Amino acid sequence: MNASRLSGSLAGRVQQTAGEGSSAGDATGHLPSAARDLYVQEVAHATHLIFLTGVCIALVALAAAAFIEETPLRGKPAAPAPVTP
Repeated sequence: MNASRLSGSLAGRVQQTAGEGSSAGDATGHLPSAARDLYVQEVAHATHLIFLTGVCIALVALAAAAFIEETPLRGKPAAPAPVTP
């Protein structure tokens, strides 16, 4: 199957599923339109906040990792470099 046929069949399946109103993950189907819009907006807002919080935590961890002193796990510590006057 070539790429154009694959993308065409996938697009057809997505359109077919969207037209039928898939029951998997469709928890808002019974809500009125205004409530559904509010629900979708709030879920999108919460997801945005979750990802922003994750990015902040990752940046703090990266900054902390940059300042951790590297120590060998096994063997003797490396001898300090000789200082030449």
